Amino acid sequence: MNNTNVNPENVVCKYCQSPHLVVVPAYNEVHHSKLVCKSCGKLQRWLPKPSTVESAKRTLETISLLKRKTLPPKEQAFIESLSDWIRFKRPTPKQTAWLERIAAREGVTV
Repeated sequence: MNNTNVNPENVVCKYCQSPHLVVVPAYNEVHHSKLVCKSCGKLQRWLPKPSTVESAKRTLETISLLKRKTLPPKEQAFIESLSDWIRFKRPTPKQTAWLERIAAREGVTV
């Protein structure tokens, strides 16, 4: 097993409770890497690409800044619903485009 990082989050295996977890490159188009137990070899979870994590952070920061602005009711409702939505899913391209338009108009840059 060619690991790139040993137990970055100080968690234990959800199957055997071993603290010996490693990050292994995924070598695929979807995931950046995977967290695997070195003791039992079981996959703990897929890890996102760093660019995906950065994009999500920027989106959250943009939403946070826009929540402080006085927006038209429809846009305010959109920002509130998107804030709830992104706790579970990535924004759709249409949601992202609308968020970017509102942010640009309001002068919000992250």
